[in-house]
Amino acid sequence: MRTSHLPSDDPEIHLYLQEISSSEQNLLDELRAQLESSCPLSCNHRDFLDDRQLLRFLIARKFDFNTTIDMIQGALEWRETRKVEELATPQGFQFLSKEGKYLHDEFFMSSQVHTVKKKISIQIIFVITLFEITAETGKCYVAGSDRWKRPLLVLNGSVQNTPHCDDHMLLLAWSLELMIMMMPKDIERYTVFMNLEDFSFFNMPSMAESIESIKMLTQCYPERLGHCVVYLPPFVFKAFYDSLSFMIDAKTLQKVVFLYGDVDDDSDNDRIMKEIIGNDWKKLTGATMPVLKPGHSPGYDHRLHFSKMLSNYEKLSGKNVLGHSMLLKQTSVAKGTTKKFNANTMEMWGILLIFVLLNLDLYFVGKHGVVSSAWEKLQKEATPLFEVHNAWSESLYMWLEMAKYGGRVYSSPLK
Repeated sequence: MRTSHLPSDDPEIHLYLQEISSSEQNLLDELRAQLESSCPLSCNHRDFLDDRQLLRFLIARKFDFNTTIDMIQGALEWRETRKVEELATPQGFQFLSKEGKYLHDEFFMSSQVHTVKKKISIQIIFVITLFEITAETGKCYVAGSDRWKRPLLVLNGSVQNTPHCDDHMLLLAWSLELMIMMMPKDIERYTVFMNLEDFSFFNMPSMAESIESIKMLTQCYPERLGHCVVYLPPFVFKAFYDSLSFMIDAKTLQKVVFLYGDVDDDSDNDRIMKEIIGNDWKKLTGATMPVLKPGHSPGYDHRLHFSKMLSNYEKLSGKNVLGHSMLLKQTSVAKGTTKKFNANTMEMWGILLIFVLLNLDLYFVGKHGVVSSAWEKLQKEATPLFEVHNAWSESLYMWLEMAKYGGRVYSSPLK
């Protein structure tokens, strides 16, 4: 699957929005008036909801006021839940995972911080440091800008090193906010490069994490995506992608480029990537680059890439964090608590346990058991919903249904 939409074909889709016309300005004024009466949260996010942002929501919902207000309400609720404006503030540490809070408490006990002012400043540094731990393997990082000056985000879920969905989502939200700050005045969209070369059923993200990621990219930051490049996806990803594509609007799907096969210099894929990202697309994204450290994303140099992210963040936000990264790892108590997690091993043991239990259920209970119930539910609901058409996809969705009924439920953090 390959899109013919390149930045030069339609800049308003891939690079920036059109200028606000007088008729659109009237619509924006009317929308803002309705928001004040029907969406109380909008009063807390006036800086976020400027005219350009409201126009993005309107375009995403085809200028329908009712669905636009619903979309804005959902985005603001997400921002409130994730405390996006406070990700790198003294309040940000309160919204980390249990592991992050444990590290935070241990860190302050070891540091013996006594003054409130000093504690507040170090809390900012702590949140940045935990981001660094989460980003250590290069599963989510801002690589720079492409040839069109669009910030470039690289994602690689196969190099997972921490187990908490909350921390992953906070890192992604922080990265998206950083990219928006990095945009020059004539650019309003970013590029996402998903490295799926080593993607498998055993290392794919949880459904809750995938659903929230898609919600962030399509509903919380509408009309910000310029291109999403899906690099060397395996067959299993097609079933995984089909299961979530119903959440993505048709316009966004036009921006998705699947890259299969040969990516050697001067190949068709290479020429497409040079048009979308630039001549140095391999160096920027890590594609075909060597792995610099076991368990890290190809081409990812943590010290170089994360320091660059911090430098950009400090320059654009005015917060003094550069030079304090890795502060947590420099304390002895933190060294003992920043252990790495083998998410793949946890996944495999969970799958094996569910497989045994479900086979026992099928053998001893039969048609009244979990397996048969899941299959019946799949036939009635999942197949027409996800438009599953082939046997492999049906087997995968059946497995996901059985896994959920077997107790492996990924609960959404947004409840």
